[in-house]
Amino acid sequence: MYDDAAEVIVHIEKNQIRRALLGFTIIIVNYAADRISKQWAILTLKGKGIVNVIGDFFILIYAENTGAFLSAGAGWPSIIKYILLLIIPLLLCCYGIYYIFIKEKRYSHIVSLACIIGGGLGNLIDRLVNNFIVVDFLNFGIGKLRTGILNVADLSVTFGALAFIIIEMGRKRKEQNLLEGYKELDIDTNTQDK
Repeated sequence: MYDDAAEVIVHIEKNQIRRALLGFTIIIVNYAADRISKQWAILTLKGKGIVNVIGDFFILIYAENTGAFLSAGAGWPSIIKYILLLIIPLLLCCYGIYYIFIKEKRYSHIVSLACIIGGGLGNLIDRLVNNFIVVDFLNFGIGKLRTGILNVADLSVTFGALAFIIIEMGRKRKEQNLLEGYKELDIDTNTQDK
């Protein structure tokens, strides 16, 4: 297939560039969708109360969150907030970007991790430039069973995490089935030898 080692290296570099571009694009799309939707919420929903989109199942309501998911940590001292809501997430995002650009070779993992990073950066940058205030405006549920008020970044992180878990579970199940198939093949071969 390849005439020399140089062609192999060029092929590997092209694949790495493709994977990096895919990851970069997904991070940017998720981040941009979050930024645009938050600006829209500020201009359209702030001070308006509840807006029913699909009956009571999907509503829009403007909220400012000074904590993390479901306002966890909103009342923490500033130093704890900086460490847990800025520094650690920033380090994780930086490592995640390095990992998907340099290390990860599976496209499915790149997509799911890039969604997590893009959403994470959306909320992280809000906290950094808005004195820990993150705009939330989406709410889903039936009756009293509802999500917290969230944003597009939260959806990106949740989708990416769920996709990653499902992909990993499928991969492990496939490996297990393959291993069981090899064991059966080995048993059949051993019984035929006797």
